[in-house]
Amino acid sequence: MIPVPDHTEGTPFGARSRLWSCSRNSTGEGIHTGVDYPAPIGTEIVAARPGIVVWDDHGPDFGNHQLEIRCDDADGGGRDFYAHMSARLAAPGTRVATGQPIGRVGAEGNVTGPHLHFERHSVASGPWGCSTIRDPQPSLDFQEDDMADPATQAQLDAILTAAREAVSQIGQLRSAEAERARNARKRDAALLDLVEALGPQIKTRAGKSQLDTIKTLLQEHDTEETTP
Repeated sequence: MIPVPDHTEGTPFGARSRLWSCSRNSTGEGIHTGVDYPAPIGTEIVAARPGIVVWDDHGPDFGNHQLEIRCDDADGGGRDFYAHMSARLAAPGTRVATGQPIGRVGAEGNVTGPHLHFERHSVASGPWGCSTIRDPQPSLDFQEDDMADPATQAQLDAILTAAREAVSQIGQLRSAEAERARNARKRDAALLDLVEALGPQIKTRAGKSQLDTIKTLLQEHDTEETTP
């Protein structure tokens, strides 16, 4: 996941300059070991991959608020490194999810302007070194199975809210006129139809679980309404 949402990449991984020391070529140009994301100081930074937060110090060039996330083998392993930040928002030792806020953009260390410097390392612990640097693109492309599409999630949330409102009115509907009961059943049926239509679009475990909850609420509501 892009660690600075809604901001575009600046200096890419692998760009060459005499400013950098790793993998120097015959003209003395080393590679840029990560990806930079220019952004105003204080801009929120989120976790590209899930894992355990580590506060570390890989030298003053990276600033005073460095942070790594040690990632599970199932998510690609190794660690993701975040540098030049102005603040850390996640405590060491805590587990964070993809997209969870972990810091803020800064201009600490060896920089020419505020940005996040993001790296991917092949090992789970140990000092910074050229031999551990890997192309960070897999981390930037990472998506968790349970991350729902925002538009679909918004629809699910709206349906769940409507279903809960319907259930909360059960007591009132029992003593209401038959017309109100019929209208409530029509509303439940319409919501169930919408749930069924959304079903094929839901691919995540969390989304499917939410659909099941909605169906159960509405079906229980309908059963109670038709029980004499």
